[in-house]
Amino acid sequence: MRALGFALVGTLAVTAQAKKPAAGGATEKPIIAAPAGAGAAASPARGHAGDVKGRGIGVGAELGEVSAVVARVPIAGELALDGYLGYSLPQGGVALGADVVYILARVANLGTAQLDLYGGGGVQFIDAGGPSGYHCHNTPWSYCHTYADPARPALTVRVPIGAGLMLQSVPLELFAEVAVGLRYLLAADSRLKTGEAKSSLRFFGALGARYYF
Repeated sequence: MRALGFALVGTLAVTAQAKKPAAGGATEKPIIAAPAGAGAAASPARGHAGDVKGRGIGVGAELGEVSAVVARVPIAGELALDGYLGYSLPQGGVALGADVVYILARVANLGTAQLDLYGGGGVQFIDAGGPSGYHCHNTPWSYCHTYADPARPALTVRVPIGAGLMLQSVPLELFAEVAVGLRYLLAADSRLKTGEAKSSLRFFGALGARYYF
């Protein structure tokens, strides 16, 4: 019995020591270490976000049909507006156009770059050059001269498809684009070239780059 009494007294003493408050009356609480990096919000650099809207506005240039200054303005999510102003060598005139494009697929993440496929639709206005040549008159007297018809405006509805390679180190996108369109000449029939129809299929292709701000 004496041994049992000593054991009971020892147990009560240990319990009282465990419940004793720390100096100043504050009860000691265990310290839980926060996970490394907690509270640090991830902020992706502009131009590296997954959707088009997170990249900002892209400005650059392209060479091909047409060769132009280009810009991409985000609309929402994967939707954007592509605009361009340049010159068309095959059509011989200044071209102004805009396409609404959508990111169709994220093809691959290469670690240092992301490859996207996009497509859409838009319109192009061009002040195309008219026919020119050398012409001779026999009446009332004989003489020859060169001639050039005034420029002929044309409107093209086109469908572009392209691939963009977005770099991760800098907000720069390299792209290649092809398009097919239906062009309609707005000029009078008298300004058509020999055998030329007022409507015709046109094909486009260009390589370029855009820097995002």
